[in-house]
Amino acid sequence: MTNEGRVEWVYGDGYMHNLKIVNNQVSSLRFVGNQNNWKADSITLFQFDIFLGLGYYDWTDNTQVPSGMSAVGSLIITGQNYWTVYTSTNFSGNRACIRVQPGQYVGFAQNLDDYGIFTVRSYRRGCYVDKKITLNSDQHGFAVTAQE
Repeated sequence: MTNEGRVEWVYGDGYMHNLKIVNNQVSSLRFVGNQNNWKADSITLFQFDIFLGLGYYDWTDNTQVPSGMSAVGSLIITGQNYWTVYTSTNFSGNRACIRVQPGQYVGFAQNLDDYGIFTVRSYRRGCYVDKKITLNSDQHGFAVTAQE
């Protein structure tokens, strides 16, 4: 499977936006976060960068990413609490503490490599390391990747 594609994202209450970069060629639509409260704490992992491939949603601590997720290339968090992500199972390995921008409820990491995070194998709510990363919380964004 390739991670080639175009992605556009929006969020918010009563926020409307015409999708532009997908040029009337939408092949799928994903909702992330808690379906009853999009501002609740959650983490959604994606197999490839720009939120492509398999997705896995959670709101609790997890000592091991599901076996079907052989890699994690991007993620989205919701809520206002920190999440600590780890490169190994059982909350071990290299780690980084991530959060949304202050006053916002959604944070996007479209390519974890940009943050020095090369995979995620476990995660938990809260901050358990000095390395803190504030994710992009723009209400609208887009990304394009091409196969090399």
